Amino acid sequence: MAGKKLKLNIACFKTGDSDWKRVYRPYIEGANALLKPHNMELGIPSGDPIGIPYQGPVWPDAGDPGTLRAQAHNALSQGVGIPLIFCILGDPTVFGMTIKTEDAAANNGIGWLPYILISTSMRNRAGDTIVHEMVHTTFPHRGDIHDSDPHSIFSENGNISDNVSGPEVEKRLSKIYAERLRHAYFKSA
Repeated sequence: MAGKKLKLNIACFKTGDSDWKRVYRPYIEGANALLKPHNMELGIPSGDPIGIPYQGPVWPDAGDPGTLRAQAHNALSQGVGIPLIFCILGDPTVFGMTIKTEDAAANNGIGWLPYILISTSMRNRAGDTIVHEMVHTTFPHRGDIHDSDPHSIFSENGNISDNVSGPEVEKRLSKIYAERLRHAYFKSA
């Protein structure tokens, strides 16, 4: 595809106790590799993710995500892009999580635009976690339906941890999901 690439802007944050370096570069590179065939790329600020003072595991139903999001807002009140917060998720089987505006309990009652939590406890070898979670933000409600195709970046069960041996499944971003990302609130030309 010719022309200027569409940027999907992100603002990166890290909690005080997260091992963010373990996943940051592989996930950024994985996201850009998936986006490139669709003439898109991540718009990434220079430097390391911004530190926020949160410590400990993040539990979605306990209001923890909202606390992180508020700390991210305090650290960068004029943010551009979708917040990606690298943290320790309370559920060790989850690579990432999208918190939507309607998640009142998770957000402590504040109507934040959707944002993403990225687990630093384990790494998805396929490198599709950021794009997978970005696609979640393009659906209006929780409970959006995952693909059954294990090669889709939107497959629920196709992700593979670096803690698991065996063959790696190559992931693809379909035109359907790429088109959804073209209309995301965090895109810019």
